[in-house]
Parts: sequence; structure tokens; C-alpha cells
Amino acid sequence: MVDMGLLDFTYDVWAECCSNQQVPWEELETSNFLNWLLHVLPNSMESLGVEVLKSCGLFSHAYWYWIGVGALVGYVLLLNAGFTLALTFFNPMGKPEAIKSEDPQSKGCDDRSGKTIGSPPRGNSSSHRTNNIESGNEIRREKGMVLPFEQHTLTFDEITSSVDMPQEMKNKGVTEDKLVLLKGVSGAFKQGVLTALMGVSGASKTTLMDVLAGRKTSGYIDWKITISGYPKKQETFARVSGYCEQSDIRSPHVTVYESLLYSSWLHLPPDVDSKTRKMFIEEVIELVELKPLRQSLVGLPGVNGLSTEQRKRLTIAVELVANPSIIFMDEPTSGLDARAAAIVMRIELVKFKMVTIQLLGCWKRNKALVRELSSPALGSKDLYFPAQYSQSYFSQFVACLWKKHWSYWHNPLYTAIRFLFTMIIALMFGTMFWNLGSKTKKEQDVFNAMGFMYVAVLFIGIKNANSVQPVVAVERTVFYRERAAGMYSSLPYAFAQVVIDLPYVFVQAVSYGIVVYAMIGFEWTAAKFFWYLFFMYFSLLYFTFYGMMAVGVTPNHHIASVIASAFYGIWNLFSGFIIPRPRIPIWWRWYSWACPIAWTFYGMTASEFGDKKNTLETSETVEEFVREYFGFKHELVGVAAAVVVGFIVLFAFVFAVSIKVFNFQKR
Repeated sequence: MVDMGLLDFTYDVWAECCSNQQVPWEELETSNFLNWLLHVLPNSMESLGVEVLKSCGLFSHAYWYWIGVGALVGYVLLLNAGFTLALTFFNPMGKPEAIKSEDPQSKGCDDRSGKTIGSPPRGNSSSHRTNNIESGNEIRREKGMVLPFEQHTLTFDEITSSVDMPQEMKNKGVTEDKLVLLKGVSGAFKQGVLTALMGVSGASKTTLMDVLAGRKTSGYIDWKITISGYPKKQETFARVSGYCEQSDIRSPHVTVYESLLYSSWLHLPPDVDSKTRKMFIEEVIELVELKPLRQSLVGLPGVNGLSTEQRKRLTIAVELVANPSIIFMDEPTSGLDARAAAIVMRIELVKFKMVTIQLLGCWKRNKALVRELSSPALGSKDLYFPAQYSQSYFSQFVACLWKKHWSYWHNPLYTAIRFLFTMIIALMFGTMFWNLGSKTKKEQDVFNAMGFMYVAVLFIGIKNANSVQPVVAVERTVFYRERAAGMYSSLPYAFAQVVIDLPYVFVQAVSYGIVVYAMIGFEWTAAKFFWYLFFMYFSLLYFTFYGMMAVGVTPNHHIASVIASAFYGIWNLFSGFIIPRPRIPIWWRWYSWACPIAWTFYGMTASEFGDKKNTLETSETVEEFVREYFGFKHELVGVAAAVVVGFIVLFAFVFAVSIKVFNFQKR
């Protein structure tokens, strides 16, 4: 089957060649055209292929084939050599670590007593440590906490947790359908008591804490958990509990202080004013010894930003500023040196006043304690909050938008790459198509101007979609933890992610539009300039939101990039530029109406050329040519604009729904 677009192009080439040879237009019949396709041009010794190559400015001699092969091999060698040199001599961008402490704390001194935290003096070392702890505890007790917290007991009885049997174990002959991780586990946590859960690696300690904290998202769970004697309800329990996980996952492009302010903003009740909240944050910063790092970016684990022990202290501080009644810590001292571990333990002693190490040598005594604490005390009340979240939906949106703002502001590399790429494309296209918009004497002039507008949107739009995906993927991992902690609902977070890109894309589109509109030489009228900026801005927006949506419906940004790239090719095919919409077969034409970039191309072309009355060399006006060849009508520019905005709303809505419904983090 002959491609209609290629056939039209070839016919135009043949017509131009014949016109150059002074062949009358009425002699350009279909029979002559088909004869030319199969043989050679009339009155010419050149074949079709040679004429097509010459018309495109390409060399027609056979040896240029081998020159092309050699050039491709040369590029392969050159690019690989450049890759090798870059790996050899270039270092990663940015600082590998946050600033280190330079106060006496970094030299192993306690900021309250001035004594070294480290090896005790000779003699009774255990009594010295006890006195040291008690001394530090007394000082903290005298100072007091800005915000008091209500203490609760927690009991759990006969907890069973299992998952589907892995296929590898079934292949080895295991016949059971489920793999039991927890079987009949019971225990109790007293109020005001620090309880240590001890066990060998693989003993399902983390699984137990995930179940107790309500963070388990997969498998099968059978449990009975009470909070101060009342059955546990996850919605209210999340308001009074905190969970420091093994993986210290934080938003990488916010500072330590911003992380704490954000957590307290969404966790503390509305009746806590800003002044009290900031006082409480300062107290926690001093307690966890993060004051020298308050303006440091968090960074990515193992890449940049905070070190392992600094990140662990930040994780604890983020939970402490929420003022929880119950806090879970999964291996809080793993990977820390002696000083950092001492800081972590001191934090717990300040919070809970005493320490015990219990979960199960005396089974009968443990069961009796569970029964005792599983009944509510006289005069007590069940946990109750008037709303699921401490802040209203609007306040959640404002808080999430505030953090998104600082995440973008502290990540200039991401923003700079987008703007730099945009301006490079603007200058490159502006110089390549210099003053082309004012030339409308030939059909080819109109084709060239339309091609410029279409390709520019495609290039920059795909770049926007690809660059936003890793940013959204990293933040989505943080979102899973923050949503499980009861900080906010899914929709305020998703809409904040959508809104934060509006001003950045607007500046990007306006800066690009002003540069290229002047260099290309389009008609300077307010209406045409407005429509060009309108379609440029909203087209870049739906590409950006499409990239977000692809991440939202897939497990990670790598899969999202692959799936999104497949649709870019389909959009390109049905855009109406390669094959005009009237020439697309009727059974595929429906998709051209569902293709976002086809509406962008429609709006840009119809607004710029759909009302031009100047005559082409074919004796038809530009308006008639655009209407007949592409099917674009100037009176439908508003419809195209509405459809483009509709795609923005659609992609943003699907992203928000996917964030709310899908959870690709399995625990």
C-alpha cells in the first residue's frame, strides 16, 4: 500500500520538476505521474530517485552511501570516546555531603554539660552512664516540653500475618499456599515506657511493627489491637503515633528546618499557633542536635546531602515535631557510630523517662499483662477527632504547595535544564527559520512555517514530560510515607504537584514565544500573538501533566518513560502534519480527533494562517489552502483551545486519581 503522505510529497516534487522544465500545468495528468513513478521524467534522463534526492538537496552519487556508513561508524566511535572521557575526568555535580557541625557537639561534647560523650572514666562504668543519663534527663525534665502529649498503652493479641507462598518455594516442593510471618504473637506496651523489640535478623520484627503501626499494605493479617483498652482505629491512631522507618526517605530538595516545619504544620492541631509551633521545633532541633544543619538540604541517600547518621536524626526529629503519644523506631541506631547512637537513645529517654527491655520469655505473665491493659480504665475515653486530618483540605493543599515551592526553588538544576533547552531550541529554530512567517507566496512556505510550529511543540513538550518524571517518582515515594502517617489526603498533594508547575511552564512558554515569534516574522497582531502563546503554554502543560500521569499509573519512572515514549510516536503519526487529517483512512481518523498534539497543530495553524487572504502561486488563498488541504477552519480556533485545555484537566485528573487509588509500595 502506498503511503498517501509520501505520494502527495512525490507528486509535488514531480510537479515542481516538470514546472522547472516548462511543462504546462494541464499536462500534469495522473497517467504521466504514474509513468514517472515507474520510469523516468518526461524529457529527462534522470530517474525518480535521483530527482527526489536532488530536490531535497542530497547527493545522488552511489559512493555517498559508503560515505554515510563511514560517518555513522565515526559518530559511534566519537560518542563512545566522549563517554569514556567523561567518566574518567568529570566528577558529580553538587556537594556530596551537607555541611558538617563545627560547634562543640561535633567534637564529642554534650551541649548541656560540656562533658564528652564517649568512653566513661575508669571505675564503675555502668553507674557512670546511669548517672549521666539521669543527669541529662533531669535537665530536660526541668526545662519541660513546649507541647505536652497524652500517654497511651498499646496491646496486641494473637497477631497472625502471612503472604502468598513465593513461586520459588513452591518449585522446591512446598505445598502450603501461604507463608506465615507472624503466628500468634501477643504483647503489650505500657505508657511512658521505652520497649525494645529484640530478635535475630529475619525474625519479622519489622513486619510486626508494620502491622502495629498500620503500614502493612500486602498479605493477610488477623489481629486484635487496642489503644488504652479501646479497639484500634487506624484513622485516629495515625494522629497520635509516629513511625521512624529503616529507610530514611525524605524530600531531597528541602532543608532540615523546612522538613520539620512542614511536618509540624500538617501534624499539630490548628489550635497550636505559629509561635508555639516554631518554639517546639526549635526545642526538637536542639534535642536532636540538628541546629548546625538547619539550612542544609536533605539530599538523596548515598548520593548527596545529609550523612547516614544526620539523616537518621532528621527522621526522628520529623516524627517528634508531630508530638506523638506512641512512636515506633525500626533499628534507630543501625549504621550509627557511638556518639550518634547515644544521641538517639538520649532522645528516647527524654521522651519516655525510663527504659525497659521486655516481648516474650514468660508467656503467662505476658498474656496476663495483655488482658489487664486490653480493658479501658475507668473514666477514660476512646480516641476521637472531629476530622481525619489535623488540617483542612485547603490547609493541606497550601502546606503541600509550600513544600513543592521550596523543592523546586532548591533544585535549580531541574529548572535550569528545562529553560536552557527551551532557549536553545528557540534560538536554533529562530535562526533556521528566520523571517519565514512573512513568506506566504508558495505552498512550501506555508508547509515550512507549519512544520516549525509543530516540531517546536513536540521537541519541548517531550523534554518537559521526560524531565518531570524522575522528580514526581521521588516525591511519590515520600508521599506514600507521609500519607500513611496521616499528614494529608491524596488529592491536596496531587493538586499541589499540578499547580506548582503552572508558573514555571508559563515563564518557559512566554520566553520561548517572544523570541521565536519575533525571529520567525509572524504577523504582529494582538490576537495572533495571544493565540500562539496560548497554545504554546497549554500544550507544554499537557505534556508536563502527561509525564506526571505516566508516573502515577506505573510502578516507577523507568516504566513510565517507556510507555510514554510509545504514545509520542502515535501522537506524531496522527497529528495531522505528516498525514493531513482528511487523508487519514476513515477507520483511523477517529484517533486524530483524540490526539492532543493534533489539536495543538490545528489551533496554531488555524489562528496564524486560517484567515490570510493573500494568494499563493496556485491561485488559491492561504486560507483556502489550509482549509482544503488540512481541514483547518479559522472559526474553530476557540474549539481547539477548549479541547487543549480539556486534555490538561484530563491528564491532571487521572494523575490525581492514580495517586489516590494506586499504591506500588508493597510492604
